[in-house]
Amino acid sequence: MRVSTSTIAIVFASVVVFACRERVTTVVGRWEPVQLSDGGIGSVWDFRDDGTVTSGAVVQVNFSYSLEEGKLVFPSVDSERTKGRIVEFSADGEAMLFDGVPARWRVGLATPGMHPIVGLWTYEHYTKLPAYERFGADGIVELRIPMLNRSIGRYTVSHTTLRIEFEGAVTVFSFGREGDLLRLTKTDDRPRRFRLVSRWYPFPVDDAEDAGRVLTRDSEMSGIISREPQFLSFGLVHPGTSVVRSVKLDSQDPQFDLSNVSVTLEGNDGKPLQWAEHFSTAIKPTLGKNAVEVELCLYGWPEGSDGSFSGVMVVKTGHPSKPQEVVGFVGACRALTRLPTSGAPMDGGR
Repeated sequence: MRVSTSTIAIVFASVVVFACRERVTTVVGRWEPVQLSDGGIGSVWDFRDDGTVTSGAVVQVNFSYSLEEGKLVFPSVDSERTKGRIVEFSADGEAMLFDGVPARWRVGLATPGMHPIVGLWTYEHYTKLPAYERFGADGIVELRIPMLNRSIGRYTVSHTTLRIEFEGAVTVFSFGREGDLLRLTKTDDRPRRFRLVSRWYPFPVDDAEDAGRVLTRDSEMSGIISREPQFLSFGLVHPGTSVVRSVKLDSQDPQFDLSNVSVTLEGNDGKPLQWAEHFSTAIKPTLGKNAVEVELCLYGWPEGSDGSFSGVMVVKTGHPSKPQEVVGFVGACRALTRLPTSGAPMDGGR
């Protein structure tokens, strides 16, 4: 059977059009900007299969690291950090310690066969936002801090036009995609380029399911009843050492008496708190204010204890709009010898 040249040309043109259409009409995924501000802040776009889109600001900084004689060194960061910090890991591998103090908490599982530092870690940034650091085996750290401000809306795609609607306000972009690079252009504006990345950190910050466990619980101030700090860290303690940590609760409701709170201790996820006999709590009203200070006292771990511990302190306020505050606490116990890299954790019920 002979096929005419014109038929071949039509078929070829159809294939080309179909391939081009496939190439330019898919924006699903998370996109980070190629060009960042001087402070490392950029707008991230996250397009979902169901037609929803989230946009918000994220601090995005990548830098190198090295491990030198037991110290973690960041040669490309400020001179103080360049000197290096002694880095160790809790017995269960869940905590990273800087100079003996727990500083990072693992998200997800460690990678078998790799150095324990490799993987995703989280900590509370000084802005009170959760920060995420992904240490790679190639000596690169990716730092991401999702900001609280974000917009959630819907989008549609038609050929090379992207239409995004946030709360009734519509923005139209022309766009083009080549592999993992996306170019967005608004009318009378310069093109902005984005690169496709995996969803390895929560975005927005209340979307914790994408990355597993977030460092703190109820990290935002509640308004009618506020607390400070948001979580408690015992740091590194030695067996037999007593340590006291406290959290302050303030009520903005003049008709409510906050002094009648009660406190219970639990393990994570509602499980019983192991080693509960080594903890106690105390409630101290603040004079002249509708506020209380709740103390959590660690009496000291038995000799030979070695590993990390964690749990939650549940403060029952009795207020109808905020009946309880859940305060997480963490720490690590280590004998006077160097912390081992293996062994059973002292877990708060995880």
